[in-house]
Amino acid sequence: MLRHRLITLSGGLCTHPYWAAPAAWRAGGVELRRAARTHTSATAEGEART
Repeated sequence: MLRHRLITLSGGLCTHPYWAAPAAWRAGGVELRRAARTHTSATAEGEART
């Protein structure tokens, strides 16, 4: 029973659009989030100095 459930969940995971996308697309999203964090923290530091 648990094995069947695990196989079903694994199949759903493999076919999910996020995980089915090429790894380069996901890596691009990581870079975008890092850039956003850097921009946000730099803005917050600028506001703190004023």
